[in-house]
Amino acid sequence: MSYLLYMKRSFTRASRRHAVLFAVLTCAFLLPLLISIYRDSNAWGTRQYLLVRSAGETYHIGNATEADVPYFEGIRGLSAPVYRDGTIYLHILSDEEWRNSESVTVYKNEIRKRMEASDNEALLPTAFSYEYAHGISTDPSHLSGQRILLLVNLLVILLSVSVLRSAYRSHLKRFSSDVGTLRACGASRRQISALFAAELAAVFLLAAACAVVISVVSLKALFTAFLEIRHDSLAWLIFHVEPMNILLHLAAFFVTLGLSLDMTLHRYSREPARALLYDMENEQKVKRGRKPLRRRSTPAATLCGLWCSRANRSFRSCLAVSVPVMAVFLLLFNILTVALQVTGAEEEWGLKVSRSSHDGEGLSAEDISYISALEGVKQTRPVYEPDGYILLPKSPEEVETPLRIRPCSSLGAASQTLSRYEIAVSCKAERGVGDVLRLCRSEAYYDGNGGIKQPASEDVTVLTVTALTDTKPSGWALDIYVSDELYADIIASEPATGVEIALTDPALNAQVETVLRTHFAGAEYAVTNRQSGSDFLREMSSGVYLLLGYIFAVLFLFILLILYVRLCDYIEGSRPLIRSFHRMGASKRTLYRSYIRQDGISAAAAVAAPFLISLPLTVLLCVWQKAPLHLDGGMVAVYAALAALLLFTYWHPVRRSLKRVLRPL
Repeated sequence: MSYLLYMKRSFTRASRRHAVLFAVLTCAFLLPLLISIYRDSNAWGTRQYLLVRSAGETYHIGNATEADVPYFEGIRGLSAPVYRDGTIYLHILSDEEWRNSESVTVYKNEIRKRMEASDNEALLPTAFSYEYAHGISTDPSHLSGQRILLLVNLLVILLSVSVLRSAYRSHLKRFSSDVGTLRACGASRRQISALFAAELAAVFLLAAACAVVISVVSLKALFTAFLEIRHDSLAWLIFHVEPMNILLHLAAFFVTLGLSLDMTLHRYSREPARALLYDMENEQKVKRGRKPLRRRSTPAATLCGLWCSRANRSFRSCLAVSVPVMAVFLLLFNILTVALQVTGAEEEWGLKVSRSSHDGEGLSAEDISYISALEGVKQTRPVYEPDGYILLPKSPEEVETPLRIRPCSSLGAASQTLSRYEIAVSCKAERGVGDVLRLCRSEAYYDGNGGIKQPASEDVTVLTVTALTDTKPSGWALDIYVSDELYADIIASEPATGVEIALTDPALNAQVETVLRTHFAGAEYAVTNRQSGSDFLREMSSGVYLLLGYIFAVLFLFILLILYVRLCDYIEGSRPLIRSFHRMGASKRTLYRSYIRQDGISAAAAVAAPFLISLPLTVLLCVWQKAPLHLDGGMVAVYAALAALLLFTYWHPVRRSLKRVLRPL
C-alpha cells in the first residue's frame, strides 16, 4: 500500500515531468515499430506472392483441359494431379527430393514424356522450387532489402536507446531530493529501487501500449489507402504485424531503461542524504582551469563567449540528439525520392505480347504485322527465347541441365567480345573459365518414347567458357552468353516468342493493352504491361510521402520534447547567474541577446550538419544506382521547411524561458 501511495503522490505532484517522460517514450518507440511493421509487411507480401504464384505445388501444367488429367496419373513420387482453371497441379511427395534440383529436373522430364503422349500440343509445364512453393524467398534483392531495413532499424534503435537513456537520467535527476528524503526516513536501497521500478513500469507500459496502437492503426490506414501492393509486375506489400518482433523491440528499450535506473540509483546510494536533499550531487568536485575571458565587440557578444566556453554542454547534448535524428530522416527522404524516380520512370518498351513456342509456332508474321499497325504503336522488336537446348551431362550418372541462351550484347556495358564458340557464364554458377560445355537440342537427346539416346556429333555444339559475369543466375536453368554471331544462327530457326512494344504516347498504354488482350485472347498468349507497374508506383507515391510526413512528425515531436526539456532546464539552471550579472549592471536586453546569440550558434549547426551529412551520402547512392539526382522546387521547399522547424525548435524554448527568468528582475 505504501508503494501505491508514493506512486500516487509522485504522479500527482510531478504530473508534468511524468507526462513529458511518457511523450518521450511514446515517440521513441514509434519509429522502430513503424520500420519493423513495414519490414514485416514486405516479407509477408513476398511470401503471399510466392504462395499465390506457386499454389504450394511443384509443377503447373498450363493450357490444360480435364481430358489431359489421366495422362499425369500414377507418376511414382508425385501427388495425384489436380485440375483447376485450365491448369494441372502436381507436387513432389518427399520434401528431401523436392529440395534437390536434380530430382525436380528428373520429374519434369517424366512430365514432358506424358505431355508428348497427350494430343494437346499447347501444354506448358512450369516447375517451382521447394522454397518458392513454401513462400521462402531466395531473391537476392529481396533479402538485401530485408537486411537493409533490419540494419536501419537497429541503428534507429541504438540512437533511440541512447537518447532515451539520457532523457531518463535527466528525469531521475529531478527526483534526487525524493531519494534523499526516502533515505533520510530509513528506506533501504532495495525499497527505493522497487518504488522507481514500479513507477517506470507504469509509465513504460502505458507508453508502449499507446505506441503500438498508434503505429498499427496509422500504418493500417496508410496501407489500406495507398501502400498495399498486389500488382502482378511488382513485389507485393501487404500489411502484417509480427507480435514477437514488437515484443523484442519493447524488451530492448525496457532493459536499457532498467539499466539506466539501476546505475543512477547506485550512484545516489554513494551520496550522503543531505547532498541529495539539497541537490548538491551535481556540484563540481574537481576544479578545472578556465580560459581567460576575452572582450568582444559588444557586452552581449562577450557574455555569449563566456556561455559558449563555460556553459555550452547543454547545447552540445542537444546537437547530439537533433543532428543524428534529422540526418537519418533526410537520408531516408532522399533515398525514397531517388527510388520513386527510378521505379516510377517511364518504360520505353512498356508492353509485351508473348506466345509459348513449345508447339514450334510462336508469334506469326501476321501477329507481328497486326501489332505494328495498331494506332499509337511507335516501334516493335521481336524477342527470342531459345529454350529447346540442354547441356549434356559429363557422365551417365548425371542428368542434363536446361539452358537459357542469351547474346553477349545483352550484358550492356559489361559485354565482352567473344568468338563464335566462346561463352560467358555467371560467376555464381558452378562453372569456371576453361570449362568445356556441350549443348544440343532436346529432340536430339530424347527419342520418340521419351527415352535418352546418344545425339549425333553434328547435333552437338562444343563451347568454351572464357569469361565470367556478375549477373544473377536463373536458378532453374544455366544462363550462358554466346557471341552475337552464334546467337543469330540459333534464333534463325527459332520462332519469335514475344514482341516488345514502344508507344508514341505513354498515356495510350491502357488503351493499347485492352486492344491487345481482346485480339490475343487465346490461352497460349500473354500480354504483359510493364508500364502499369510504374504508373501504380507513381500513384502510390502520395502514400509514401504521407508515411514520410508521419515519420517526420514523430521525429520532430521527439526532438522537440527532448530539446524543450534540456534547454528550459539550462536557462532555469542559469537563473542565479543571470541574477548576479543583472545586479552587477548587465541590462535585461544584454543578457537576453547573449543567450539568444549562443542559442543561434547551436541552431545554425543543427540546421547545417544534417544536410552536410545526408546530401553527400545521397550523391553516392545516386552514383551507385546510376540514377540522376533532381533538386526541384518541391525538394528545396521541403529542405527550407525543415530548416525553419529546426530553428524554431532551438529558439522557442530559450526565448520563452528567458522571458520567464528575466521578468521578475
